[in-house]
Amino acid sequence: MKHNQLKGKLVLLLALFTISCKKNEVPQPTFDVKVPKSTYKVGEPVSFTFNGNPDFISFYSGQVGNDYAFSSGRIMDIKTFSMSFQTRLQAGGQNKQLSVLISSNYNGEKNIAAIKAATWTDLTSSFSFSLTTLDYFSSGEADLSSVVNDKTKPLYVAFRYVTLAQTTANGVYRNTAVRNFLFHTKTDAGTSIAMDQLSAGWFLLEDGPILESGRNSVNASSGLITLRGNITAAGKLVQTEIWAISKPVNLNAIDLGPDRGTPVKGISDPVPSVYNFTYTTPGTYKVVFSAANSRLYGEKSITKEANITIEP
Repeated sequence: MKHNQLKGKLVLLLALFTISCKKNEVPQPTFDVKVPKSTYKVGEPVSFTFNGNPDFISFYSGQVGNDYAFSSGRIMDIKTFSMSFQTRLQAGGQNKQLSVLISSNYNGEKNIAAIKAATWTDLTSSFSFSLTTLDYFSSGEADLSSVVNDKTKPLYVAFRYVTLAQTTANGVYRNTAVRNFLFHTKTDAGTSIAMDQLSAGWFLLEDGPILESGRNSVNASSGLITLRGNITAAGKLVQTEIWAISKPVNLNAIDLGPDRGTPVKGISDPVPSVYNFTYTTPGTYKVVFSAANSRLYGEKSITKEANITIEP
């Protein structure tokens, strides 16, 4: 008798457990999308109608940045790259103190020996400088794509500032400042900034028999580079060389991160009867709607696709 009672309780517990599991199971979303035709003109709204009531709906147009095929991430080859900056060269009489260089084999060690051991390509002639304006002067933008032979190696950018002995023949140093540095990379997705004045993370290395403290600096909040020669009697009689070097920039590929869907419906929103989207560029696009039911104990999703051709 007791055995039968125990068996009955176990059966009841198992049944309750099964019911509980089914109750907590996330239902598969019921969802469908219809579009009246597959070809549209630029500027003509594409209307999508829905059937079903999932918790969430997201829309992917198939355009760059909104493409479901890249929802896990988008890594693109860098096609071209360029850089620009502004300089201000004030007072003094020494010309051509500032040089602009790049290197693909600098090892990153912060010492003069490592800098001198690296191969540096001088790009100074590719940029513009002014000795007449008191304000900052734009260098222009130089395309570096044809200069760099191996894109698989990281690239360092350097500003080298040389002050000759400040004799009557050579003249006095010029106050030199560099700002608004921009390093652009271009992929099939467009142009982006790989490094700017602050994110370049400039560090200074000084070389010379007399190096006076505080003459050269990188502003911590803006990245502004300030370069000056010595001012003491003894310091003026020697040559100094200052390097401001960036962190390395990757030229092989760029990680743009995942493409994001456009939210159409949240868990508390009603399903819209129609969703409209207008394309502004001709092409063939794979539209994807991602629908999901989401609970604390899990999530289930479904996707619906449509190929849309946009004519001029």
